[in-house]
Amino acid sequence: VADIAAIGRPSVLIPYAAALDDHQSANAQGLVDAGAAIRIAEDALTPQTLRDAVAMVLDDAEGAARMARAAAAAGLPDAAERLAALVEALAAGRDPHAEGPDA
Repeated sequence: VADIAAIGRPSVLIPYAAALDDHQSANAQGLVDAGAAIRIAEDALTPQTLRDAVAMVLDDAEGAARMARAAAAAGLPDAAERLAALVEALAAGRDPHAEGPDA
């Protein structure tokens, strides 16, 4: 889901039901809540439900554009830089949440 958000695309997500602690559903929920994705539970997946979800996106260009904008807004394209800064601050014994040049 991070990749989908980073590139700002609408999506149909089908979380793997057997994933440990159902983490895939939790990951998908953020994009669903943002209006960027449609989620189909694996046990509800049929050719018809998938077709209907894909058609909802492809048949509504304005809706797909809204979903794409919502996905992009949910993404953190600078996540790698943020993580690196966090690791560097922790390694240097600084408070990673402090602000300013001396943080």
